[in-house]
Amino acid sequence: MQASAHDKAIAAVMKWAQREEWRDRLDTLIADHFEPACEAFDLDPDELPDLLGPGAYAQLIGCAFEDFLTCDFEPGGHNIIDDYLKRRGWKEPVPVRRYLEALRRSVMSLYEVVDTTPGRHFMARDLIRGGDPVQVRDKLASQSLARWDRLAARLLPIGTEVHMAGGVLPLSFEDSGALLDEFAEARKSFTRSVKRQAKRAGVPIGDLDQYPVEAAILGEMAPLFTQAWLATTLRGALGQSMPELVNFDGDALIFSETRFPIPDAARSGEIERRLDGLPDLVRDEVGQPGWTWLADAAPTGPVPANSPGAVMIKTYDWSGARVLGSVRLDRAALVLQTNSAERAERGRSWLAGVLGPLVGAPLTALQTPEQAVAEHAARDDDQPPPEPPLPPEEMAALLHEVEDRHYREILSQPIPVLGGKSPRQAARSKAGRQKVAEWLKSLENGTARRSRAQGHPAYDFGWMWEALKITDLRQ
Repeated sequence: MQASAHDKAIAAVMKWAQREEWRDRLDTLIADHFEPACEAFDLDPDELPDLLGPGAYAQLIGCAFEDFLTCDFEPGGHNIIDDYLKRRGWKEPVPVRRYLEALRRSVMSLYEVVDTTPGRHFMARDLIRGGDPVQVRDKLASQSLARWDRLAARLLPIGTEVHMAGGVLPLSFEDSGALLDEFAEARKSFTRSVKRQAKRAGVPIGDLDQYPVEAAILGEMAPLFTQAWLATTLRGALGQSMPELVNFDGDALIFSETRFPIPDAARSGEIERRLDGLPDLVRDEVGQPGWTWLADAAPTGPVPANSPGAVMIKTYDWSGARVLGSVRLDRAALVLQTNSAERAERGRSWLAGVLGPLVGAPLTALQTPEQAVAEHAARDDDQPPPEPPLPPEEMAALLHEVEDRHYREILSQPIPVLGGKSPRQAARSKAGRQKVAEWLKSLENGTARRSRAQGHPAYDFGWMWEALKITDLRQ
């Protein structure tokens, strides 16, 4: 179906919605979509266009309006599309009527992009109702979507093809998981309620699977999709979107600098000799008073499982050893830098014990990632220009080498979203296999989008699916 038919269909019904009998109903339904998030962020709905931008706000309005088009209102179960087609449908061409009829019967659901053919179509799987992936004809969306993207959308069967309605919301993996949980709970509640009522009435319930339970629940869930997307988008617009960052040990990421004053600069050589004698410190360059603090052993315990959305920051040196921090010797102080308060305390006690009276009482300064970002943004633009970038083919090869090394290491590392288990450990159970598949899809999706933006080929995660023996979950 041509885009012009879709545009004409929506424009015609939007104009019809301004009639007195529909205007208040539309305003009430839009409020159902917007008000919970606005109240949570202490915002007036009139502020949303400026915060979201015209494109995102139009998408939000489109989703709410399409939900309105599917609603039955009392008395009599009146519906605006039924009303419009009954009174004016004879004036519309067949493609417009077909589109409106398909939209009238639609529900918003959660879809996963399985594959794309840019400029033609994409394949999408319904994560709530299940079934095989369907081919969706959409030239524009197929050019921007990446594999494993999550979308809240309405797919419309029209003739022999499936089209996507205009109101589409991209969702994060975290928001998608929460919505799947909400649906599962709603289905349980709905099933219990139906069975109780059937028992009271003495009516045999039979097999509930023969009834369109999912469609009935999804018919009421559209505001939940928009609220989830709106809350996440507002956090970003209001500067609240930085994820929780942790290091190897599961410590919250906080940049620290501990300075040990040097009472007698003449004894700096003795400080250097003692530092060179520590097995966990490696001098960075011969003749330069700087060292890297390394740990050859793996983390001693699992990453805390109560941080499912945490992003783990890992740093390695050239040999593959884990980096815990750095030490440098200035003229007046010995400076220890780490990425957590816990490591700062550990390093402070360690160095104070090794150096004793050679250094004075240390002073530690801490800075959160949010503070670091704000400080960087506030700096003047008088920095020297960056060095010229590497040629694209060299950059791609270097990135592939770094990614390959990182992902091979990560298979045996504890992952917060996997409950502190490594991917190899988690993949040994049925429930763990599903979690590992979701984690891999998230990695693959994010990497594909970054690679597209940077103009180099995406990393191939196929070997990881095979190594973890979960290739059957990649379909």
